[in-house]
Amino acid sequence: VKHIRCETCESLVSAAHRRFAELRKGSKKALSEEDAMSVVETVCDPEADGGAWLRSLDLQEQGRRLRLVKQAEDGPCGVECATLRLACQALMEEGWENELGEALYGAVDADELAESACREWSSACRKP
Repeated sequence: VKHIRCETCESLVSAAHRRFAELRKGSKKALSEEDAMSVVETVCDPEADGGAWLRSLDLQEQGRRLRLVKQAEDGPCGVECATLRLACQALMEEGWENELGEALYGAVDADELAESACREWSSACRKP
């Protein structure tokens, strides 16, 4: 799991951002911070809409590294999806889910959000 922390972090933040943007676009009323938090709460669940991104990624070896590669179609949640779910849950257990929810609600740019989440709130992408 430690070898995919950074890419998993970036993917989960991107997925949460995309999901909240979809909800915002499809809603006739203004969304609340509570709505943003419910996206955050489901982002690591491959059976929920917020966690569907987990079913669309494949783990592939490239040289001596593992990479997350987007697949053309979502698949069932097998071993790779379960591994990504564990990595996602471990990241969220670091305690920055409130910051993520507030940033989603505040409409922070996706790239800026990934930078903050994965390099400041979490150590996932920090260089040792």
